Amino acid sequence: MPDFLHKMLLRELVFPDKMASAIVFSSVFLAIGLGITLLSLVFLIRAYAVRNWPETEGRITKSRVESYVSQGDTDNTLMYKAVVEYKYSVNETNYKGDRVRMGQGASSVEKSAARIVKQYHLERKLPVFYNSSDPSKAFLDRKASKWVYAPLLVGLIMSALAGGLLHATLTGKLKPESEKRGEDRMMSMKGQWSGFSSMT
Repeated sequence: MPDFLHKMLLRELVFPDKMASAIVFSSVFLAIGLGITLLSLVFLIRAYAVRNWPETEGRITKSRVESYVSQGDTDNTLMYKAVVEYKYSVNETNYKGDRVRMGQGASSVEKSAARIVKQYHLERKLPVFYNSSDPSKAFLDRKASKWVYAPLLVGLIMSALAGGLLHATLTGKLKPESEKRGEDRMMSMKGQWSGFSSMT
């Protein structure tokens, strides 16, 4: 029997619950990490596609900072959001938009929202980038927010940690304290098996 399988079988006999729990935990954690990574990549592909969208002229019709209270488990946080609305036309059809850039959201820092409102002030004329397949979808900025990269980073870290834990568990490199205390039992089982073999 290969040494790897021999060790794995002994570990299963001595620590079936511990090993099974570690494998299930790391496998689930790995699946979640890979799922987040995959969804993040799809979102990033869409974000980069915006850079190739055609443009038309638009006009800002609303630009102000709005605040609301975000309720958390332990406390409430006052959040600020830049509300920017604009009008534009494509092929003589008028549209309204309210998205500045992909991934743009609220912030707990009022200055961040105020900076956007100042940049896209009321009545300003500027380029609007729209989806040629669906002109009702548009942005004022082709560049996505830096926050769109955060889920990808989280997914990669989760996948790496879970993959490392799963590999260490299966190869026997991960030894919990309870397993260290049971190494004598494993050696005893080997000795008993050897003694039985010599008798036969």
